[in-house]
Amino acid sequence: MRTIVTGGAGFIGSNLARTLEQTDEIRILDNFSTGDSRFLSLNPGKRELIEVDISTAKIDLLAEAMDGFDRVFHIAANADVRGGWGNHRVDLDQNIIATSNIAEAARRSGVKEIIFASTGCVYGDSTIIPTNEIEPFPVQTSLYGASKVAAE
Repeated sequence: MRTIVTGGAGFIGSNLARTLEQTDEIRILDNFSTGDSRFLSLNPGKRELIEVDISTAKIDLLAEAMDGFDRVFHIAANADVRGGWGNHRVDLDQNIIATSNIAEAARRSGVKEIIFASTGCVYGDSTIIPTNEIEPFPVQTSLYGASKVAAE
């Protein structure tokens, strides 16, 4: 199987890519805003890296990068939950716009499966613990959580 991992130079994405490369051909898309090349142990022939900001890249460029791939694990996101109050554009761009760009590029390139990594922050300030997915939607407590809900 041929798999794209967005955010593949981040902690979660790099561990996912390392696991997937045991069976899949991997292409990582990352802008290194929070990822680190030290997390990557590129395995020639199994894993490839494209440095790109998926929130600002042209859809055609992303679609070209996805051409011939079977699925996308969309792990890339702004990882700073509290930082959104100081700079709301980061959550908007890296969580909502980037997800929209990935979805459209996948559609254009014929990728059939997108696996989206969300967050427990989407449950905000729930009064029901543990919070089940069918519970009434709680009040959001972070722009990060709200942006991940919007991306869903």
